[in-house]
Amino acid sequence: MNLLVALFCVDVLVVGIGCTYLSGVSATFEERLGWGTVLGTIALTLTCMVLTFLVGFGGGTVGLSVIVATGLSWFGWRRGAPLFVAEARDAWRRMRLPVTDPDSPLPLVVLFGVAAVVTLRILTQAYGTGADGGLTGGHLSVYGDWSVHLSYAGTFAYGDPGFPPELPIAAGHHFAYYFGADFFSAMFVPLGMSLPGSLQVSSALLALAFPVVMYTVGLRLLGSRLTAVLAVLIFTMAGGFGFTRFLGDAWDQGLGIMWNLPETYVFDNFDEHWIDNPVLGFMYPQRPTQIGFPVTLLSVALLWEARRSWSLRTFAFTGVLIGLMPIFHLHSFGTPLALGLFWALWDRRREWLVFLAPALILALPVVLFLRPDDSAIEWQLGWIVDTHDINFFRFWVINTGLFIPLVALAQVLFTTSDDRSNRELAVLFAPVWLWLLVPNLVKLHPWEGNNAKYIVYFLLFGSLFAAALLAQLVRTGPLGGLAAGVVLLTLVASGGLDLWQAADGTAGAYPVTLEGPGDLAAARWVRDNTEPDAVFATNWAVQNPLRDLTGRSVVAGRDGTIYDLGLEDWGQRISDTRTLLGGGGDADAAIERYGVDYVAIGPNDVGDPYFADPAAWDARGTLVYAVGGWRIYEVSP
Repeated sequence: MNLLVALFCVDVLVVGIGCTYLSGVSATFEERLGWGTVLGTIALTLTCMVLTFLVGFGGGTVGLSVIVATGLSWFGWRRGAPLFVAEARDAWRRMRLPVTDPDSPLPLVVLFGVAAVVTLRILTQAYGTGADGGLTGGHLSVYGDWSVHLSYAGTFAYGDPGFPPELPIAAGHHFAYYFGADFFSAMFVPLGMSLPGSLQVSSALLALAFPVVMYTVGLRLLGSRLTAVLAVLIFTMAGGFGFTRFLGDAWDQGLGIMWNLPETYVFDNFDEHWIDNPVLGFMYPQRPTQIGFPVTLLSVALLWEARRSWSLRTFAFTGVLIGLMPIFHLHSFGTPLALGLFWALWDRRREWLVFLAPALILALPVVLFLRPDDSAIEWQLGWIVDTHDINFFRFWVINTGLFIPLVALAQVLFTTSDDRSNRELAVLFAPVWLWLLVPNLVKLHPWEGNNAKYIVYFLLFGSLFAAALLAQLVRTGPLGGLAAGVVLLTLVASGGLDLWQAADGTAGAYPVTLEGPGDLAAARWVRDNTEPDAVFATNWAVQNPLRDLTGRSVVAGRDGTIYDLGLEDWGQRISDTRTLLGGGGDADAAIERYGVDYVAIGPNDVGDPYFADPAAWDARGTLVYAVGGWRIYEVSP
């Protein structure tokens, strides 16, 4: 990371903190920092996005975005500058309080410190350089999902996605994915970061903000520092009863396996465990959740505060924030919007229109743009149990352990509490159970496993209630504290083990080589010698340097990805790519259909499943590159 990148990250914070003062909600210094990181990311990304579609992407555009966004944040700073100084002084005063004082932020400081060590350790290992100079990946998340996110970020950093932007892994198709987080990553490339490095730095910035946001939101809603800490731990280390497999491994091989864990204990390759750890299964691989999860929590906290004062400013601010979310994470638009709608129906007050109107007006055009070609929604009672040979109760015990009964018990106790605020929390958050119920009735994506993308929101909000119950148990005395500790251990052991393995960086199959030196050389040549809007026909493997590292569009990306995005012609694209690589007579129609400019045959593309034919292309195309096993042909007009 260089000085420009560091200054840019600081400006994210400056812009975001300015935005927090527009919300109309009083906040602490630590809340400003956590919330501001996320809001600043959104503000700078949207500013740069607008300027890019007007004048194109580059270092000048990023610099202008910084100037414009910082200038616009003055509207918040004008109101908030005196408050910020007072909040900083108050934070310093509270830092010197004993940790037992309810106003002490030391629990958050410790929580953040631990989270920072784990986060930075994992993300610094995400990409590396192998002994041969190739690109290595340090985790399954990088090997799988991040190859797609490289394509998305690369199309903005190096390519020409047009306006409205096209999907780089399906040339000519609209961008059927919420691309805000990857656009934000692309902004780091003109500042001197490599494309892989841009994903690492942007992910680290947002990952460091998440525990701060969740802790402060938990503290606002539930009023307990212990509850807030436990909620963060329960959510980020969730993993069901997978740790029981570790007990078997430790019994057979000894505790020394902690230094080289033989397997992951949450992810089991979709055998019985289909709800992965929220960090390693969602926030790490599925990068939009790095913005989506904290915004969901923040939006709900803001709506909670708006209901206390019926502040039109806060309702409007939250409506605008949620209305912008489809660009960044569609699920984190729908979740707080739906919850807010439930609350509006409960309250039946006109102030809610000030929230709902901007949320819907801003979001609707983007939602329509992102819509899939065809709906994959269909009834599937029992979710995975419906299609796999597994007992219903065993499935949920393995995947969530004691979590569901804990949340249910907590909500019952809150409902019968003498505390009015607790009763209100129980009632207003009761609809969150729909995020568990509906995915057990309906398949919402082409691939059934993606129903977990909805269930994770039940885990997110449910963690607050489970934490509140455990905190209350701790307060009953030593026996209660012991019981709470045992229950907590069952909730966090599996995810904790997987996080330990990810941080270790030497366990299992990783690191693995993603791209060899020849692959990287081919990618550099393509970036330097082809037009940004060039279209390639190349293999649809999980790793492809020409697709992932150049910003160029391809006829078909990884087959599973374009299938799950709901592309109606995904199968045709795969078939046409095979035809193009083979160079047969039918290739002409496919060339015209997709506007193909180059055909690229990789070192392993001859034979099943690609059936590439270099000899055919030697006869019909112009060979423009032949190094490191790659042969790139320019297609004659």
